[in-house]
Amino acid sequence: MPGIKGEGLKMMWQAGAQKYGDTVEMIYILPHNLEYMVVDGVLRQPNLMINQDGDRFMDEGMLGNTTFSGNAMFLQPGHYAYVIMDRAILKQYQDEGPDIIDIVHPAAGFKLLDPVIKKAEENGYEAIITADSVGKLAEKLNIPAAKLQKTIDDYNSYCDHGQDREFFKNPDYLHKLTGEGGYLVGKFYSGAYGTVGGVKIDENCQVLDGRRSGYSRSLQRGIRC
Repeated sequence: MPGIKGEGLKMMWQAGAQKYGDTVEMIYILPHNLEYMVVDGVLRQPNLMINQDGDRFMDEGMLGNTTFSGNAMFLQPGHYAYVIMDRAILKQYQDEGPDIIDIVHPAAGFKLLDPVIKKAEENGYEAIITADSVGKLAEKLNIPAAKLQKTIDDYNSYCDHGQDREFFKNPDYLHKLTGEGGYLVGKFYSGAYGTVGGVKIDENCQVLDGRRSGYSRSLQRGIRC
């Protein structure tokens, strides 16, 4: 997370706080997503998602759970994934509403997409990709065209039959990728809301140092009782 280096935890450790755990609550985001929040919200819908090898790796219906999805993306090459839709699917979302709704990404964003895409192109922003064909898309994603086409064809066959034979995604989220109007792709990276753990505390949220143990204090209190 650019600019966030754990200064608060380091200050507490240097002051003598007892270290306890040090992990993160995973999410997934577009890089610098505050500048591209509209596209971030639109492209995180549960459409076809692949890794850098051109393979699906999870039920995209879980994209609404940022922790599950962020952890899954972290396990992929480069710690990122591509979520792919086309403008025909976008039109469906504009007319009928998105599959996944959350309070961070309002549905109004689906009608405000093009200015942000233009801004991304002008800035050379690499995490929003557009293409008019599978071949062009494969070139931009650096994935062999035959592999990308097969993945799309397999996915479209699941959409045609209303049954995801790989990950059993909710059929309501199976939208066929025809490429109509062009492809829209978000390159989402694993990220984090913040740190989980870092210092040990007692039942009053008071930070403990290396000479005190929350367990031993609780045990002593239990003996006195």
